[in-house]
Amino acid sequence: MDTLVSVIMPVFNEEKFIAEAIESILGQTYQKWELLIVDDHSKDNSMEVASSYARRDSRLLILQNTGKGKVAAFNTGFSRANGQYVHLFAGDDVLTPECLERCVSEITRTQCTAIYHDMLVVSEDLSPMTTLKFGNRFIEGTLDQIIGKEANIASGAWFFNKSASELAWPLPDSLPYEDVWIAVCFKAQAQTGYLAEKLYKYRQHSNQTFGRLNDFSWSTFVYRIHRNALVMKYLLDCTEIIKALNKETLRVLINQTGFDNLLSQNQSNFSQLAVSGLSIKRKIIVMLAWYMPTWFLSYLLRIKIKLNEWKVK
Repeated sequence: MDTLVSVIMPVFNEEKFIAEAIESILGQTYQKWELLIVDDHSKDNSMEVASSYARRDSRLLILQNTGKGKVAAFNTGFSRANGQYVHLFAGDDVLTPECLERCVSEITRTQCTAIYHDMLVVSEDLSPMTTLKFGNRFIEGTLDQIIGKEANIASGAWFFNKSASELAWPLPDSLPYEDVWIAVCFKAQAQTGYLAEKLYKYRQHSNQTFGRLNDFSWSTFVYRIHRNALVMKYLLDCTEIIKALNKETLRVLINQTGFDNLLSQNQSNFSQLAVSGLSIKRKIIVMLAWYMPTWFLSYLLRIKIKLNEWKVK
């Protein structure tokens, strides 16, 4: 195996963790790689740390995000990537030492356009917390399930052929995040495979924009629903993607944007809720959001998530 791999790593104020992220690339058992570190207008010393590594290893390239945000940073890095394969990364996470070697071996063996692997969720000090085990549900699932996040894949789990990644790139700069867009594009047009190994350590810490996985607050739940709805709205406006979707998937997109709209309303509107077409479950969630205190909603959300975890076990 002697194929160049481009690792694209957006960075925004990751001074505390970026050294560990870079060290995990330097320590790969597969050494034919380039690391494109894209500074998303950091205001701390992240780039000073990155520059100290770049001066010692020419495989590190520091770029300035030509736009703003993680999606634009991925586009900036992708435009400068020279590798045949690409792995997406983050400045606060860590790759296991064998990650790139196992990915190159698997994608070569299967001749897939893209493969994905499992992720280990870790605490700030890298202590194991839980596993994001994706399984075959993406391969076997429908576009509807992927858009509904039942079979979605986190962007850090993807390893793909750069020449075939034009299916998803450039990422639309107006997207709030990249996961669903990449998954939808790969599901609709690519041959995908699954590598059942935990090759990525996804760190949980207080400064994450998206919020930690163990954050059960109602405000975080609403924030995530709103971000997801923004992606759904973009998909609805994308003619080429709409052509590849069936009526049920389109209904899911419309449903998600309507759910977000009602959930975020400060005043109740029962007539609008009644004709919305939302499921009974989602109508109940909206009514609770209108009338229940947020601490109670956070408590219910915590119970729901714990029950789901119990069912999985």
